[in-house]
Amino acid sequence: MPSLMCSKTKTIPQKLSMKTLLFLLLGLPVLCLSASAQSLTSADEVLNNFFKAVGGKKALMAIKDLSYEGTVGGNTPLLIKQKPPFKSLNVATDATGKVTYKQIIDGKQVFTKVGDNVVPTNPVDAERSILNAFIMPELYLAQKGVKLTLAGTEAINGKQAYKVVYTVANGSSSWSSYFDTQTGLKVRSVFPGQDGAVWTVEVDDYRDVNGIKLPYHFVAGAADVRVNKYQMNTGISDTEFNVQ
Repeated sequence: MPSLMCSKTKTIPQKLSMKTLLFLLLGLPVLCLSASAQSLTSADEVLNNFFKAVGGKKALMAIKDLSYEGTVGGNTPLLIKQKPPFKSLNVATDATGKVTYKQIIDGKQVFTKVGDNVVPTNPVDAERSILNAFIMPELYLAQKGVKLTLAGTEAINGKQAYKVVYTVANGSSSWSSYFDTQTGLKVRSVFPGQDGAVWTVEVDDYRDVNGIKLPYHFVAGAADVRVNKYQMNTGISDTEFNVQ
């Protein structure tokens, strides 16, 4: 017989009718599932659940550097190097190996070059890029005074997800991320632009990498990014992130 409990043992009255008992046995799993899916009541709880789902906060904090190789659109090579909390290098090349896109974040400023042209970054986008330089920025946002707010749940790709709103310390900008209520995994981030445009990043295909679950698929705007390989703690030098 299935156990009649969610978290505490329930005693079945001796005079409970068979019809009532059957109703309880059929309905209790649904009630327990519903309670579990709606049990998180703060942004901190959602993030802690996320950390647990991908391998635990202790293991995540042990990542001193991370690099990953992949492709954009199936044929454009992409190399990303990151050093927490706020350093990142993104490089895309063409078939000849020529750099077509390069972005460097040194923790204080953002340098972006497309082809031979340097592209300026407005202050709002620069700040958010720095805060999101690492693949799991949630580990370090408190260092910059980012405020987290749980804004209920929404359906994302047919599944319910918690919406967490991140607001920078001075309140000048914000963005949102969504975490699956069942798996705890991050599935989407949304960044409003100053011009009214919205930049959406979809995240999926989490796989185990040295005991940590990392996403192998991103859809950022029109860019479809597939990761081929992750490497961590290889001793990436800080000089890799020098703004040129």
